[in-house]
Amino acid sequence: YWDQGTAAGILKRAQNRVDQYLLEATGGDAGIILPIHDEIIIEWPICDLADAPACLSQVRARMTDFPMISVPLEVDCQVSTSNWRELKEYDIDAEVS
Repeated sequence: YWDQGTAAGILKRAQNRVDQYLLEATGGDAGIILPIHDEIIIEWPICDLADAPACLSQVRARMTDFPMISVPLEVDCQVSTSNWRELKEYDIDAEVS
């Protein structure tokens, strides 16, 4: 259970980092609405979508910056403007470039 405990600890720390960052970066307009197993669901105001790529890049950095972990951590991103059934893959790197 060592792996699961480590993963749970990383996700909890990542949630705290992401929550604090989003509060500072968006003034509370965007934020975590639901953690599910190994996912963090973030609600983002549709009127501020132009700012999303740069912020999501920072979110990813905060979720993967754990020097004590030697295994690469990856973050996938999906977006929807209406419902979870219409989720689409979102390439943060392509959007930030």
